Amino acid sequence: MKLRHAILGLLSHGPQSGYDLSRAFAGSVVNFWHADQSQVYRTLDRLEADGAISTRVIAQTGRPDRRVHSLTPEGRAELDAWLASPLEPRLGKDPLLARIFFAARLGHEKVDALLEEAAGKGRDVGAEDVEAVSWGWPGTTWNDDRKPHGGQD
Repeated sequence: MKLRHAILGLLSHGPQSGYDLSRAFAGSVVNFWHADQSQVYRTLDRLEADGAISTRVIAQTGRPDRRVHSLTPEGRAELDAWLASPLEPRLGKDPLLARIFFAARLGHEKVDALLEEAAGKGRDVGAEDVEAVSWGWPGTTWNDDRKPHGGQD
C-alpha cells in the first residue's frame, strides 16, 4: 500500500482539505497506516499533478485559503484498480519482529518469554514470522517446536 492509496480511499468518502485528511489519519487510518501532515501535503501535490485529484481553493478572511481536494475519474479508477489488485506483501516496521531477529543471542528461555509476552498482548506470532526474520541469521537453528535456538545459552 502506498500513502496515495490511503488518501484516495479517504477522498472517496467526499471532498476534504489537507487538514481534514490529516485528522482522518490520526483518528482512523492510523490503526494501519501512519503519515504525518507534511507527507499528506506532499502526496496531495503529487496526486494533483498526476490528475488523480482536483483542488478547489476557497478564500477565507483572516486565514490562508482553504484547499479542498476531490477525486477525479482518474483517481477513482486508480483507487478501484488498487483495491482489485493482488495483495502486496506485508511490509512495515515492526519492533517485535526486529527483536525476534536479534533475540537468539539471549537464549531459548528468553526468546520463549518474549514470544509469550507478545501473545499476552494479543500479538499472534506464527512460526512463519519467526522464520522470516531469522532465516539465514548466523548461529540460528530450529528446534522441533520451530522456535529459534542459537546464540548464547
